[in-house]
Amino acid sequence: MLELGVVRSKGRKWHLKTDSRSAEPFKAELAVAAAYVLWLAACSPSIKTPDVRLRSIDQKSADTTVVGLEIVNPNRFPLRVMSVDYDVSIGDRLCGRGRRSEGLFLDARDTTVADFPLVIDYAGLLSSIPALLTDSVVFSVKGSYLVSTIVGRRRFGFGGERKVAVKDELQSFINGLFED
Repeated sequence: MLELGVVRSKGRKWHLKTDSRSAEPFKAELAVAAAYVLWLAACSPSIKTPDVRLRSIDQKSADTTVVGLEIVNPNRFPLRVMSVDYDVSIGDRLCGRGRRSEGLFLDARDTTVADFPLVIDYAGLLSSIPALLTDSVVFSVKGSYLVSTIVGRRRFGFGGERKVAVKDELQSFINGLFED
């Protein structure tokens, strides 16, 4: 006999027993379930992080800017981005925040163009002016996005920074002001 456990109910003690023959189907079902879980884990696709490229920056209002991005999905399957949250900093100062809660569908091995709102934090932007007066400044973006796939939902973090030569950018900006 195989004892499965003891149950107590209102002072009574009950022993649950079974013989080894009736436990065999349970062991077989457990083995099949374990094999299925291992098969799913081994065959589930790994999700590669999409590549992102800046396309445009467009001022929509005094406090809202729209950043246009190209997003390349390197995966063999489509991704549905449920939401994206992000912060933009100049030097070590937070200068803007954004959230895109509108869904975004990324076809398999394809490029998608999308706009992302950015709310400018003018206090942070003003406090970053000393960094803009140096030879170079670091712009950084960090955040997270929620992806839904055939396997389920998963949150990914992202971040990146770019060091920009302020003198070259300022010269290009000034030249652009005087061109027709």
